[in-house]
Amino acid sequence: KNTTSKNHNNNRTIMSFIDKVYDLPRGGGTYKQLFQNVPALAPLYFSELEANYNPMAAKNWIASHWEVPIGCVVVYLLGIYFGQKFMEKVDYKNIWDTRNVLALWNAFLCTFSWCGAIRTVPH
Repeated sequence: KNTTSKNHNNNRTIMSFIDKVYDLPRGGGTYKQLFQNVPALAPLYFSELEANYNPMAAKNWIASHWEVPIGCVVVYLLGIYFGQKFMEKVDYKNIWDTRNVLALWNAFLCTFSWCGAIRTVPH
């Protein structure tokens, strides 16, 4: 029972931190999309799911499953470390030319990240 109480307190602390960082409403507040503050952007929201997205369910799930983002960060860091070791051993310049592919990837990633930020960051 003590472990359950401790986990509940940790979840409340994490949720409180997330609320402060993202300034999300708590207990019946309203969440506004960017197009609700700037009506000229409404045509850019193509679906009802996008226009009526409520981040609270995802926020609550992440707050109660904190191990998932930490696990993802660990896997990412391991990928960086072992990826560098792999690239040191492989003579990739003779296998393929990565310059154009990486330039296209960076352009795509920049565009995708910008669009994602416009759609998902609370305003």
